[in-house]
Amino acid sequence: MTEDDFKQVFTQANLSYRYKPVPEVIQRNIDGKILILLFNTDDEMYEVDGIAIKIWEKIVEKQNLPYFLFQYSSENKIPTERFCKDTISFLQDLLSRNIIQSE
Repeated sequence: MTEDDFKQVFTQANLSYRYKPVPEVIQRNIDGKILILLFNTDDEMYEVDGIAIKIWEKIVEKQNLPYFLFQYSSENKIPTERFCKDTISFLQDLLSRNIIQSE
């Protein structure tokens, strides 16, 4: 997949290219995982691990996600379609929990 292919997938899923955590989010790095605490929903905790940590870091940095996905999948020789699908699912989950918002 090319970077434009990743952009097209984001567009088809009605997702933005850049996100940021909502102001109520606090994160902690514990034992190789990121724990996200969201104060506006009864102190809900959300755990991020594996490759999702890299995606979360790009969200915090307000980076262009399709570009990151293209670059990361190319450098690490991972199956791009599965990576893209998992990322979309991760973003949709974060959005549904009001943990992130469009930049």
